[in-house]
Amino acid sequence: MAGRPRVVRVQPADAIAEPTRPVQRREAVSYVRKLEVVAFYEARKSLDETVAHFFPDAAASQVRAKKQLVMRWRRERGKIAAICEAGGGRKTNDRKVGMGATLSADAEQRIVDWLHEEHAADRAVSAKRLSERAMQAAQEDKLHPDCFKASWTWRQSFLRRHGFVQGAQGGQPTDPTPTGTTL
Repeated sequence: MAGRPRVVRVQPADAIAEPTRPVQRREAVSYVRKLEVVAFYEARKSLDETVAHFFPDAAASQVRAKKQLVMRWRRERGKIAAICEAGGGRKTNDRKVGMGATLSADAEQRIVDWLHEEHAADRAVSAKRLSERAMQAAQEDKLHPDCFKASWTWRQSFLRRHGFVQGAQGGQPTDPTPTGTTL
């Protein structure tokens, strides 16, 4: 066996290993619970009292973080209330803006029908108009504006999903070989 010999480092048995850091576990809180915490805070106007009431086991080092959490929930009260009203109060986590929030099949079909009407009338549909129509459909579906964004990737997926060719005039599929020409 040619080459450098393997070096094995052995710790002495009496060497004391450093204690490992405790694993931090994320605590998931339902939207109903978040709404309760915010309502309690708004009724009492005391962060200290709210944290003591809802997080009695919080260590002294965690109290500041819990206060920040309550204030974040207060800022997001509209979104939290909308999720609870839509029947999602049991959920503990909502996806980030534009990350997976989708329109219902009916809403997408309404947009497809609108696109067909616009194309039949020879009106061009810009990305901005499509986004505005999608946001209107999201509002009709009672999705909170923070939950759905008609982003570039959503538009591309929507157009591909429903068979629209981007850049085609009048909504007609483009033919790669024009009629009357031979290759």
